[in-house]
Amino acid sequence: MLRLSEEPSRHWSDQQIHAALTADPAGFIRFMTDGVRAVSEGAAQIDMPPKQIFADADIEGDSKGDRLGDFRIMPCVLHWGKRHWKTVKVVGTNNAQRIVPDKITVGKALVLHYEENFVTDVIDACILSSARTGACAAIAAEALGAPRRHVAIVGSGRVGFYSALYLCAQGGISRLAFHDTVPQRAEHAAQALATLFPDIDIGARSGEPDAELVVVATTSTRPLLHPASTSAVTVISLGADTDEQRELAPAWRQEADLFVESIDSLRYGDLKHWGVRPSEVTELSGLFKSGRQVSRDRSVFISTGSALFDNLAIGYLLEKADLI
Repeated sequence: MLRLSEEPSRHWSDQQIHAALTADPAGFIRFMTDGVRAVSEGAAQIDMPPKQIFADADIEGDSKGDRLGDFRIMPCVLHWGKRHWKTVKVVGTNNAQRIVPDKITVGKALVLHYEENFVTDVIDACILSSARTGACAAIAAEALGAPRRHVAIVGSGRVGFYSALYLCAQGGISRLAFHDTVPQRAEHAAQALATLFPDIDIGARSGEPDAELVVVATTSTRPLLHPASTSAVTVISLGADTDEQRELAPAWRQEADLFVESIDSLRYGDLKHWGVRPSEVTELSGLFKSGRQVSRDRSVFISTGSALFDNLAIGYLLEKADLI
């Protein structure tokens, strides 16, 4: 009477995802770039509503001084040639880290069958989110034509590491330095990356980031980088993706051309605090269509996380599944 049928699905662990997205970093970046270009040029179609963020409430002081977290719902449907991917990510910001320590991004991404809409794949969201954000940084740097002989990464967590990995995989870097408030963390990131790219001068440094390209990937709640404190021609900010998070000083608004992953980025972090209007920014898709239209000597690119990048990274996993 119940007529119950099994819904076949598979689970992807963070370890599997890391292995898949780092086995061929240059190939992964090419795939992601091709996908973003296809969407930008109309060769692929997406249905992607704005990201929904639900901030935690401090119920009767239960947070005990912890920074409150949130959870986000990020759906995307992509049609790209014969590829039809339906994905939704439900991911949380775990600031308390008591039950799940040392993991600020928690949750899962789901893949739905393109015809029957059952869940075919359940994907751990931590590494997926970090790696796709690092990929976004590399794609943006390439699209902006950013000079990259010397690169500084501010923040040596997962997002900082993947950003450095994919930038190095694109080539053109002679020196890369990690900066972190915890020096040992920067040293560990530098050591791990140096084993993969022995021809690049990779290390950990203190002080203000001195580089042509600076990537900021932190959980900061206050502005860290001021135009006067760096000689960077291009700055990429990846960490200010909620109302409480900040990475860049407001002076960047007058100092640099502003670029964003999507207009949705104006709803969060620094751009929301600055009161930036859509007319003041150029979307990543615009760079693929017409290139950078220069009005200032410096550029700032801000990413607050896009379901399109989740979808494309998941698509890469699905196409490489038989190799893992």
